[in-house]
Amino acid sequence: MTNLRKPSLNSSPKPPHEMAPIRSQADLERHWRLLMGPLGFARPQLWLNVLAPGGQPTSFLAHLEDLPAEPDVQLLDRVMEINRQLLDSRAVDGSLALLLARPGPDRRTGSDVVWAAALTEAAGSCGIPLRPIYLATDTDIRIISPDDLLAASA
Repeated sequence: MTNLRKPSLNSSPKPPHEMAPIRSQADLERHWRLLMGPLGFARPQLWLNVLAPGGQPTSFLAHLEDLPAEPDVQLLDRVMEINRQLLDSRAVDGSLALLLARPGPDRRTGSDVVWAAALTEAAGSCGIPLRPIYLATDTDIRIISPDDLLAASA
């Protein structure tokens, strides 16, 4: 996938593994805001951060760029299998934090919710505990709530 936006980690006060533990939804939102820096995305992306037990972010921060409008279930299964291996080898009893990023306004779209539901399902099939999924747009970072996911499955 083409790298159209470099991670803004250089502008972060600390690398992910040196940041404060994530113990609440507010902590997770702050974590993503620090890592993303100035908002603005050329293409849809998925960011993943493995969290150790107790919510301590690890140095494993990855992202996929140029996401298609609809999730590729096989790709998501492979991504989650890799994350399962990372959790098993480096963060037993840890969890995974995910952030979808895309250009445009901050209102959730049907595609955002479909992606979040597919990520939740893929993680569940690999036994990966997920933190709430966030959405970053050109103007804001917000949670994709469990109610949004329930509405997508109805």
